[in-house]
Amino acid sequence: MSHPVCYTIRMKMKAGTLVHHRDNHQWRGVVVRDLDPRKPVNGVVLLNHNGRVARMHKDLLVKVTRWDSGCPTPCAILDTVKD
Repeated sequence: MSHPVCYTIRMKMKAGTLVHHRDNHQWRGVVVRDLDPRKPVNGVVLLNHNGRVARMHKDLLVKVTRWDSGCPTPCAILDTVKD
């Protein structure tokens, strides 16, 4: 395990949370919905990345602490997703 800390962090993700991949900080997405709210570590979230909605495990994601001004806001991305 290259990142043991990521496996122990409890991640309750809400819709609109900006996340990036644990190993690639340039890959970013916005959480659309938490598919497993009772599983804070091993659960799955539905997220939007470049207009595509995909499922991804929570242990691969890290919350972004700083938002770059060149990126669209999470609210603008969530408005494009239709349930």
